Amino acid sequence: MTEEKILGQNSQTRKILPFISLSKSAIWSDAAVPQNPLPGLYIDGNRPKAPNDIPLTHPDSFLTTFHMHCLMTYLRSLAPLDKYTRPLTTFEQVINHKTLPQHGISTLYGVLQNLSPSTPSYVVKWETDLHQTFTEEEWTQMFTFATQCFTATRAQETAYKLLSRWYRAPSTIATYSAATDASCWRCGAQRADLLHVWWSCPVLQPFWTLVHDAISKISDSPPSYTPAAMLLHHTPFSLDTYRNSLDIRLLNAAKAVVPRHWKSPIAPTFREWLDELQHIRDIEDLLHQSSSTTAKHMRHWFYWSKPACSPLTIQ
Repeated sequence: MTEEKILGQNSQTRKILPFISLSKSAIWSDAAVPQNPLPGLYIDGNRPKAPNDIPLTHPDSFLTTFHMHCLMTYLRSLAPLDKYTRPLTTFEQVINHKTLPQHGISTLYGVLQNLSPSTPSYVVKWETDLHQTFTEEEWTQMFTFATQCFTATRAQETAYKLLSRWYRAPSTIATYSAATDASCWRCGAQRADLLHVWWSCPVLQPFWTLVHDAISKISDSPPSYTPAAMLLHHTPFSLDTYRNSLDIRLLNAAKAVVPRHWKSPIAPTFREWLDELQHIRDIEDLLHQSSSTTAKHMRHWFYWSKPACSPLTIQ
């Protein structure tokens, strides 16, 4: 609610203000355009101004004192007095501007963006679940890996949904309704949270073990066997090094097949993971086949370039 809306447009306020006679210099900014009285004319910080300081035509009269008391009582019923004279927000400045601002849409979009908290709520939740605190640089890197470093959009989408905790675990769904079962649909563990259904569930752990063993035999520097590394791409390597490695593709493929068995008692299989990897490789083949990066691309996918080299033998 802007200052002018509170004092200039509110019908109850209009009934009070005319009885307070302002001097011409206080209510007219030029000879032709009248201005609505603003709270700054009557309020100094968190207290009302003295009638002599406003200025009023008859500051010492009983009627002036009475009307000032009525006005201040009404203003206090709407909000504390110091709220009326606070600096205008960027949005209020745009709205109060007499002319349309340049690049108005982008300006308002920036204002809306700034209203969002700088740290997403899921950051705190992940650090709580993992009992681990990450630096701002580490989170920035993980955000980038989850949103910008992959060609196969389906697997990329799963990675981002997991990072942003889009998936609802049984323990979360149970908070919506007391009749909802909060146990894990695979192992029956009580109060199964997001980390459990994505990582620590005993039924799912053999799948992650197979994936990590396969990556360890293919990669020169495999990720550590931790949920931070396997689920969120927490890595000591630089952004360019990791995004160009095969590891990010192998892990995103593994995460892409987990939701296919959502609310199912069975876990994804090693074969499903390999099929998803082949799908991702096919997409990248199409992207690189007519560019100068074909040789580099083929080195990344050496173990999937021929059926005889398929890591099925890793099992």
